[in-house]
Amino acid sequence: MISCFDDAAKEFLTWADANKRARTASGYRSILKPLTAFFGGKMLSDISPFLVEKYKQERLKQGKKVAVNRELSRLRTLFNLCITWKKFEARIPPGGTRPLLRAGAGSGISKRQRKRHSWGPPASR
Repeated sequence: MISCFDDAAKEFLTWADANKRARTASGYRSILKPLTAFFGGKMLSDISPFLVEKYKQERLKQGKKVAVNRELSRLRTLFNLCITWKKFEARIPPGGTRPLLRAGAGSGISKRQRKRHSWGPPASR
């Protein structure tokens, strides 16, 4: 069983190296750096939706509006993989958080992306 975030991050990166293209795995490494800086040393069971929201707010203060959604997505993937591998048993913490960007006029999100992610109101026809 994986108990701390640091161990989960190492397992996740090992998985990424074996299952993703080199460039994607490298991107995952970059994305995990701020996550590890914030969640490092914490038990996975201690990472709650409230703590994830605090992380999101901290990243917003740093001006990382787009990066925070990617980071939250990888955090969710990390938890999902740990659960799939039966190395962690708990509710997925980021489930209570919403993506930062919302679909709408001027958001830069295409109709296709809106439909795929179901963010915000349905696309107008």
